[in-house]
Amino acid sequence: MTKDGINHPLSAPEATRRIHEMARDPNVARTFTGHARQRMREREVHADWVDQVLREGGVDEVRRENGTWRYRVVFVDKWGRTAVVTAIPSVDNLVIVTVTRSE
Repeated sequence: MTKDGINHPLSAPEATRRIHEMARDPNVARTFTGHARQRMREREVHADWVDQVLREGGVDEVRRENGTWRYRVVFVDKWGRTAVVTAIPSVDNLVIVTVTRSE
């Protein structure tokens, strides 16, 4: 167990399950890095869409970067737009590192 209370690295299916649970829990905070907020503004992605990606998307990449485990969550909406959110889960917080989208 790491200092954040999660035994990293999680497998993609386990990370997907854990992030879904956390995104649905009103007691879990969301912390957006400055980089994530900048990308959201540039790409016109709203926080509610980030939450939908976290609730319904699937983890397709697990990597260690800058000393932390990061999980890339991908979601395609009903219009075919793809959103990708890179998140770092801990026990009571999801840190949103970056956000991308396609048209």
